Amino acid sequence: MASLTKFGEKIKLRREELGISQEQMGNLRGVSRRTIVSYETMGKFPRASTLSRLSRALGVTARYHS
Repeated sequence: MASLTKFGEKIKLRREELGISQEQMGNLRGVSRRTIVSYETMGKFPRASTLSRLSRALGVTARYHS
């Protein structure tokens, strides 16, 4: 498996710290579980609006991801 992106690692780490599944995370932010998986494992990066929603769900600022 390819190494996770820094962004993906941060998303996964914070989500796991909060005890939220990928599916729950997606539901909180109006995206699919597959989308969360793509951020965490495939190096995908969300649009600004989605990044903002993810940040709020994770209780971090958008700067956390950079």
